[in-house]
Amino acid sequence: MEHILKKWGKHPAFGALEPVNEPWWFTPLDELKGFYRTVRQLVVKYAPDAKFVFHDSFRFDPNLWNDLFEDNDHENVVMDHHYYHAFFNIDPKGNYTVAGRCDLYKKETEVAKAVKYDVWFGEWALAIDNCAHWLNGFNDAGSPPQYACKPVECPKSYMPAPHAVDFNRSAEILGPFGYQYDPKNQQSVMDSRVIKKGMCWTDSEEFNAT
Repeated sequence: MEHILKKWGKHPAFGALEPVNEPWWFTPLDELKGFYRTVRQLVVKYAPDAKFVFHDSFRFDPNLWNDLFEDNDHENVVMDHHYYHAFFNIDPKGNYTVAGRCDLYKKETEVAKAVKYDVWFGEWALAIDNCAHWLNGFNDAGSPPQYACKPVECPKSYMPAPHAVDFNRSAEILGPFGYQYDPKNQQSVMDSRVIKKGMCWTDSEEFNAT
C-alpha cells in the first residue's frame, strides 16, 4: 500500500484507496481493523486529500465498525458495502418481486444511516439468481440455485492453438469438484455447477422479457 501511495498518491486522478476487496467474513476483526488503521495513516501521509475506503467484510453492522476510528478522527473515511441479490436464497414467491427487492434495498440503506462514516454501495447488481457458471467459485457450490439454471454450450477460448487447448466436450462430467459435490448423488446442488457434455450454465429463465 505504501508503494502504491508513494507512486500514485499525488497524481491528480488519485481520489481514493481501498486496500483490500471483500475480505472474508471470517477474517479476524482485530487484525483487519489494525490493517485498516495502518493503511489509513499511510493515506493521510501520502495523499491527505484522498478518501480512505474500507470494505465491511460482509458484516454490515455499525456496532462492529463505528469504533474503527474515533468520532473526531474519521474525515475522508468511507465504508464500502456490497449488496447482491443473487446470493440470497429467498422464497421466489415472496421477496423475488420488484417490490420485495426494493424493500430489501430500503432495509440496507436504513442500516447505513447508523454508520458514522459515509457509506458507498460499491458493488451491486440486479441479477436475481446465482446460476452464472462458476459465479460461486471454480466448480463450487457456495449456495444452491434459486431456480432451475439454463444449460448452454460452454464458450471456446479466444486464444488460438497452441496457446489454448479445448477441454473434453464429450465427457459426462468434468471436475475438479467443489466441497459440496457428492459423487453418489448426481442430483446434488453441484449438479448445476459442473460441466456436463460440454454444457455450462447461465441464468435461469424464471424472469424474461414477458
